[in-house]
Amino acid sequence: MGPANSVLTKNYCLEVHTNRNRLDATLEFKDQILIFEYKVNQTAQAAMDQIKENQYYEPYLNLNKKIRLFGINFSTEARNIDSWIHEAIN
Repeated sequence: MGPANSVLTKNYCLEVHTNRNRLDATLEFKDQILIFEYKVNQTAQAAMDQIKENQYYEPYLNLNKKIRLFGINFSTEARNIDSWIHEAIN
């Protein structure tokens, strides 16, 4: 972890394995955890649905931190983020 990242985050992980599946990314801050799921040429809602269906947030519930979920879709045609949605669960 580089110096800039150590100031911004306590921990970040890619392809986090859970007992149900593997989530794309997490960023852990002092007071909150951000959970990201990415899709390509689908929808941001499909990414959010996967987070909820697999309960990717469950291992973080006992940390007494805000948990924020992000579903993000990338478009290969636009070569950019096509859509994204965000929800806080606590």
